[in-house]
Amino acid sequence: MSYIDQVVSVALTPRQLEVLHLGGDATRTEKTKAIAADPLAQAHLDVCTNGLYQGRKDASSPVNCGVCDKCVRTIITLDHLGYLDAFQKCFDLAHYRSHREALIARLLESSQPLDREAAALLAT
Repeated sequence: MSYIDQVVSVALTPRQLEVLHLGGDATRTEKTKAIAADPLAQAHLDVCTNGLYQGRKDASSPVNCGVCDKCVRTIITLDHLGYLDAFQKCFDLAHYRSHREALIARLLESSQPLDREAAALLAT
């Protein structure tokens, strides 16, 4: 989506509002690293794109499902960077840890560009 943000925002933004697009030069890994130490992000990071999970979760559930592609990329990146425990309010870390190997294998097998970026991080 970030590849077309500027085009879409021009079409959807009222003329009176100026939109500035920042961070286009940074990878998702770099963006995750930039916010990983921030207490606000650690308490409220919401990356989940799983509509079924979002519609069914209750107030005690983490905001992120931990299994959609975006959650998997994010949680694996946070784990690799050493910030995972700080995001216990945002993800079910016990579930992640018990399924970690399968989630990493799924990421490594993917041919999706965003997944490939996260998989490349694991090689470093």
